[in-house]
Amino acid sequence: MNTTKTHGAVFLSLLLISGWSVGCSPGASFDTIAVSDSAATASSQSSVHCAAPPGVSGRPATIEDVVVLVNSLPKPVTIRCFLESLERPLNVALTNSQMSGQPAAGNRSPRIFVLNEKLYMSVVPEGRGRDYLELSYQTSTTTSIKAEIEFPVIQPIAKSKPYSNVRFGSGTNCSSCHRAEKQVGIHEGVPVFESWAYQPDKETLVDLQQFKNELKVCNFDKEPERCGIIKAVLSNGEVRTQAFPQSMYFNFSVW
Repeated sequence: MNTTKTHGAVFLSLLLISGWSVGCSPGASFDTIAVSDSAATASSQSSVHCAAPPGVSGRPATIEDVVVLVNSLPKPVTIRCFLESLERPLNVALTNSQMSGQPAAGNRSPRIFVLNEKLYMSVVPEGRGRDYLELSYQTSTTTSIKAEIEFPVIQPIAKSKPYSNVRFGSGTNCSSCHRAEKQVGIHEGVPVFESWAYQPDKETLVDLQQFKNELKVCNFDKEPERCGIIKAVLSNGEVRTQAFPQSMYFNFSVW
């Protein structure tokens, strides 16, 4: 997905020319790393812990579940607050790939995928995609529905909002790189589109232990937003690596 507000054809053309895939999240073995209390409190910065209220799941399994969780949190809702509210253990995959509209900033700030059943969510600690939660819901072993939410969320959003956020022309801004896009439904009057799902190339994957070390050395005074997102992912319980489905396409392997 195009994670800037420049949804015009010029930007999409630049993505294609440069060989980038649009940052729509794709749509799984475990390596576990429990983050210690000392790592979770690597900075003296204090923050109010965000948590799903009673009756709302902190482990969303659909795009609509994500909206329910976001709407239940104290406003304005930040990316950090949303990440804190997710139930642990947290299953993640990390990539340093910049081949996306939501690119990583190297190993120090990888693109972070949170995987839960058929729902895939992604964030980045810094860069142009930092204010976006990219969403992908698997509809088959090789396809997924794309959506996104822009943060901060000031007021409750409609369940159709993530789908309208990715609309471009007669389809979505994901279609320039995620092939075989087609409409598969309509939600509250907004068309919903499915296209091929990609997983990061294996050589771009970042080790969870290495990412954990970023929290230990993070300077909250100089990089409060970046460090805050990293802390929100790694704190509050167990975090473990989860692999993408073997059947899912790798970036550009089908081009």
